[in-house]
Amino acid sequence: AAAYCAAISACGKAGRFDEANDLFLELQRQGLRPNVPIYNAMIAASERAGRWKAAVDLFDDCIHRGLQPTFVTYNTTIAACKAASQWSKALELYNDARSKGLHEPLSRKKKSQQQRGEEQRGSRTTTTTTTT
Repeated sequence: AAAYCAAISACGKAGRFDEANDLFLELQRQGLRPNVPIYNAMIAASERAGRWKAAVDLFDDCIHRGLQPTFVTYNTTIAACKAASQWSKALELYNDARSKGLHEPLSRKKKSQQQRGEEQRGSRTTTTTTTT
């Protein structure tokens, strides 16, 4: 499934939605079940292709299959709706994500900055000076 996910993502980034969709359908014909990262890649491909309805349909299918959408799943679907001026659907998804406690994860840069700040505060509290 990881190879399909990578291939779908690459097709989506290249603006080749139809090829991404063919891979999505092929993996299912092979008896594999799409996982959340695969849905995320397909929803992103839909968003890049300006196919907001496909993005919403994929989001709904993900839930129908019993999978738990992540922040990325919601955010990408919302972006597809936003790009197509589908404000009510975007707001519905946003409110649903918030009700489930999903929020933007800290970026690596922010995490690194936080860790450095904590380390600096920690070193200040452990540093002692002696005078002779």
